[in-house]
Amino acid sequence: MPKTKFTKGEWFTHIVEEPFSERAFVRSKNDEGVLTLLETRSIANFEEQKANAVLVSAAPDMLAALNDLLIYCRSNSTNQLEPIIRKAENAVKKATS
Repeated sequence: MPKTKFTKGEWFTHIVEEPFSERAFVRSKNDEGVLTLLETRSIANFEEQKANAVLVSAAPDMLAALNDLLIYCRSNSTNQLEPIIRKAENAVKKATS
């Protein structure tokens, strides 16, 4: 896996729903703050915000899975896989640059 600068370890979603103070957080296993999504007053926007937090918290797992797939694909490469491998490599590069 490429060297990364982001917070290591598993990430979790933490949702705080209080009157006039809904917030969605992404935290690491060591309870370090990874990301705080902005507070919103709209319930519809907050539902989207919570979904975004869940997606962001899955990023390290998705990156690891993508890297495992790349290792497999590189060792079993065919001409049909080449465009897919390049697309995955570009996604990993974007996530780790």
